[in-house]
Amino acid sequence: MDAVWNFFGDWNVDFCLASIPILLLFLHFYMKNREIPLKDTLYFRDTMVMTLVTILFGIVGAAVCAHWKQVPYWLIYLFNVLYYIGSLLTAFCAFRYTMETLHMADRIDRKWFTLSAIPVAVMAIVVITTPWHACFFTIDPDLGVLQGPLYVPFYGFLLFYLVFCFIAAATSENKENKEQIDGLLLSGALIAAGTILEAIDWQTLFLPFFITLGVSCIYITVRNPDLFKDKKTASSPVLPSISS
Repeated sequence: MDAVWNFFGDWNVDFCLASIPILLLFLHFYMKNREIPLKDTLYFRDTMVMTLVTILFGIVGAAVCAHWKQVPYWLIYLFNVLYYIGSLLTAFCAFRYTMETLHMADRIDRKWFTLSAIPVAVMAIVVITTPWHACFFTIDPDLGVLQGPLYVPFYGFLLFYLVFCFIAAATSENKENKEQIDGLLLSGALIAAGTILEAIDWQTLFLPFFITLGVSCIYITVRNPDLFKDKKTASSPVLPSISS
């Protein structure tokens, strides 16, 4: 077992490995029980799928970083770029899920949801082009993989979307949906903690695990447990609106 952990060198993927079985279980039961293809349910599914994909890229990316002297540089760039692109898409899916489940489209013009994808696209371009400008991360022939000047701001960018989620949840709370809003706020707080920890210690992949914890909170509270069939009527119950 020690040989397995030593394979990753200074890179710690323990949190990612712990997240995989949890996400697989959630995805299995979610896809098995889900009956109504509403936008929020689809974004919630996409958030779980993107988290799982991001974890896999993160594990492979950590492995090639640990063996940077033995593998081609283009492989290091490829899998790490895919990890950070996956993190961006996961954050955006979680953001859109929050907006949909809070019915923010009823309060805000839908064009703003379209515009909200632009910052993600811009940051994705920065990440994808990092082999040419080295602003996000770079590979030194003597020191290995190093952070670039835009590495920490990347995580600040993820927190930017979380702030909007917090504001939307806090302004949508009433007596009927308090427990659901509390679940969203706790989920956001966990994801924020993971974002900050990974920004501080970039060789430990914290974020996917904390997103998994956030998904768990949403699954238990907001989804509760999710769109199950009513045993008496054999039909899907009408879920209360979270913004009502």
